[in-house]
Amino acid sequence: MIFKLDHCPGALHRHRFAFHCHHVPSADPHARVAHAPLPWRAVASRLLTGSSDTTEAPPQDGRGRSKTTPGRRGFRKEKVEMDTATPPDLLIRAARPQDAEAVAALCCLPGFRFGTLQLPFKTPEEVRRQIEASTEQFFLLAFAGSELVGNVGLRHFTGRRAHAGGIGMGVHDAWTGRGIGTRLLTEIIEVAERWLGLRRLELTVYTDNVPALALYRRFGFAEEGTHRGYALRDGVLVDAYTMARLTG
Repeated sequence: MIFKLDHCPGALHRHRFAFHCHHVPSADPHARVAHAPLPWRAVASRLLTGSSDTTEAPPQDGRGRSKTTPGRRGFRKEKVEMDTATPPDLLIRAARPQDAEAVAALCCLPGFRFGTLQLPFKTPEEVRRQIEASTEQFFLLAFAGSELVGNVGLRHFTGRRAHAGGIGMGVHDAWTGRGIGTRLLTEIIEVAERWLGLRRLELTVYTDNVPALALYRRFGFAEEGTHRGYALRDGVLVDAYTMARLTG
């Protein structure tokens, strides 16, 4: 999914959130240790959010490069398996200004950026201003021990669209395929529908982000249309789906 911390750091849709963080060794013996950073092409092929929930490593060619490597026209369509692993113990809480450095680091990851609207070199100062200025959003962070592993955001619309909201999500590149996206999406949907009474949730996702599409469909989101030439990604204009989940 895509979220932009100007309504969220790192997202396709301006009403989506996403981020990445530095690895901080965890003192919690029960917290799962993050994988070593992946090459950006492998990371991008697994795509958080933001919101990739895949378990299968990308196949390699004879030179060690991923066959699902995103090229200038996007990802090749390969078989994708959803992650059915139980998520690690997570602490999910609201973002704070002091989280700005970790969130900025997430947004700057090449793989994360490939699936969102983030630009390179996002600064902690920019993220801090966005967090402090946000009055209409829920911006939640997920921690495994002391490591930031994902985020999700919700923007509640107003006026005649007060029944609706836009969401966006991102997962740390080294933590994709481990159930983080599933847990984050579950949390934000509960906030939106059971506490805010929202009846329509919206998101935007690149049409070639197969893992994210599978996750959103599993939660009842359906494609409503296609934005052609939606965003510039690595020098190429790419399409995106608008998706929604309706209740009540």
